Amino acid sequence: MHIKIEKHVPPPVEHSGPSTKYPWADMKVGDSFFLTGSMGVRDRLSASSRAYAKRHAGFAFTMRKEGAGYRVWRVAVKGAAGKVVAPKFAGGAR
Repeated sequence: MHIKIEKHVPPPVEHSGPSTKYPWADMKVGDSFFLTGSMGVRDRLSASSRAYAKRHAGFAFTMRKEGAGYRVWRVAVKGAAGKVVAPKFAGGAR
């Protein structure tokens, strides 16, 4: 078998990791976003937020049905047990 050695072929550009269509990295505790859609949207949001939080310490999210879609909040993570605490909102409980 003869293998040809090639010169001056640039290596592929490195990627810093998988991209996401959701703004997980840009969210601060208490930030939220809303997406319209059905249970398919809910399932994608749930899987994506869970995967992001698993790979990035200090991130946790919660999601609720709201009208014709779903709202996702970044929430605080408390303690080593990873207990999620809902953010406090100005103007009382939601």
